[in-house]
Amino acid sequence: RGLSAKAAQKEAQRCLNCALCSQCMECARICELDAVFYDDCITHFEVGAQVILRFPSGDSEGDTGTASAGQEDVEGIRTVCTDSSGKLTNQLAKAMAVALETAIEVKPDAAEVSQGQGPTAHNNNLQAPRQSPERPAGTRSIGVFLCRCGGSISSVINFRTVARKLSYFPGVTCILEVAQACTEAGAKQIAAQVAECEVDDVVLAACRCCNLEQICYSCTDRRRMCEQYLNEHLVPPQSTMVEFVNIREHCAWAHQDDPKGATRKAVQIISSAFTRAKLAPPVALARIPILPSALIVGGGLASTVAARALAARGYQVELVARQGLAQNPHEPGAAILPMAERLQEKNVVVRPWPDSLKLHGSPGAYEAVLEYGAEVNRVTAGAVLVDIGELNKGASPLPNTISDGGILRRIISRNGNAGFSSSPGGDLLREITIEETPGLFLLPPDGADAPDEQVVRGLATAARVSTYLGQASISLRATAVTIDAKLCRGCGDCAEICAYIEMRQQGDGTAHAWIDEALCLGCGACITSCPTGAIAQPRQSDKQIISTLRSMIHPGQMPREV
Repeated sequence: RGLSAKAAQKEAQRCLNCALCSQCMECARICELDAVFYDDCITHFEVGAQVILRFPSGDSEGDTGTASAGQEDVEGIRTVCTDSSGKLTNQLAKAMAVALETAIEVKPDAAEVSQGQGPTAHNNNLQAPRQSPERPAGTRSIGVFLCRCGGSISSVINFRTVARKLSYFPGVTCILEVAQACTEAGAKQIAAQVAECEVDDVVLAACRCCNLEQICYSCTDRRRMCEQYLNEHLVPPQSTMVEFVNIREHCAWAHQDDPKGATRKAVQIISSAFTRAKLAPPVALARIPILPSALIVGGGLASTVAARALAARGYQVELVARQGLAQNPHEPGAAILPMAERLQEKNVVVRPWPDSLKLHGSPGAYEAVLEYGAEVNRVTAGAVLVDIGELNKGASPLPNTISDGGILRRIISRNGNAGFSSSPGGDLLREITIEETPGLFLLPPDGADAPDEQVVRGLATAARVSTYLGQASISLRATAVTIDAKLCRGCGDCAEICAYIEMRQQGDGTAHAWIDEALCLGCGACITSCPTGAIAQPRQSDKQIISTLRSMIHPGQMPREV
């Protein structure tokens, strides 16, 4: 039936009954996003570009960057033919391949410039959370921000009542209404208030549930924009954590016919977020520099194409391959040369297949130990790329060559058990959706892919590796888990779930689980498997969960020790 009678009458009262526009400008005045303006006019401007990528409409399919349907490339304009009926993962791979090819063509030394300045600009020092000299040591201030969401929230929930009740909470430094938290202006407004009031933690009551490091399939574009702008203007420079509560769907929309009930529920939900923030440990951010180099294991066509592309971007690349590297006779405009010679032209170091391989280190600075009989070679790299399709070839397959149970073997084994080899590229969507912090990349097997498709896969993977290295440094996730070796009984259940968790031994031989926090994605799956409670997430601990439930049942009650 559409709108209810009450809602229809409410909407009808908004009409100014102007018939045609009378230029009263009321719509421009009332729009909180400044989306309506009357002085708009056609403007012409120039955009400088060295290369223009043209994606013609239609279902024609062709090689990357190759024109076809009677179209030819002209100087400065490349026609990219795509297959709209293909899989989304294939389209994403081709788009990344085209982007990297263009970047190499436009600025082949861009990596050298950025990498020369990037890692030295960061350090691995912990930044202690700010503490106002006016507050006693150990106390934290919390700022509460209420988003009107263009009136969809504030028209139901009484923000004055919410602010009045929250003002009695000890530790609340400021309470502020914002028009739209998902806009850059809203993020800047929040960041300015955080800096002015020296806020340690933020509680944002809007339309988002997850924190800044979590993304789910129900997140809309506005929620993603909220994350983007807050990350740009609030989190990195301020070291401020944000607790989100969804008072739009959970309160305003669920109880739109009961404003008092919606307001009361909003206070309860915001109170739970306030409790979580109060019990959360202080934030300590660490920046880990990334070495501007890559190690590629496997000499297939896709991996050798990736090696050439990364070297062309200015990165130091070393390739571990068997004898007889693959060739690419289908590359447009290029002579058929042995791949080894073409790699040497790009200053790629080619190493023979080892008798054994071990991987040590941490994200940003891995060390591969290659053993050739009595000779040992050590290779340091910021990122490691493994060609899965090349592992089981030859007399010495890599799964047997990896001589320890380190992270590389665990990841390869885990992906193999998960059907990685039977589903090429199946994890591409997930891998490019979440922020890649480990710096370990797996190139799926090519199956029966044609040579040109292998070239696309190699370029697409190189694009991901280049993007990772181009960050110059990474930061630890606030949701990374910690493992208490004293509570761990060494059962290994968590290591069966997560490839990033490994089993170690203490001085007395007692086994315990261990994880590099720089590798942890913060999913929390290992926590549910731990029978002793040795694994915890500092920002989502049991104490916070229990206190959250108590605060929702008894809003206004301060958190107690659990």
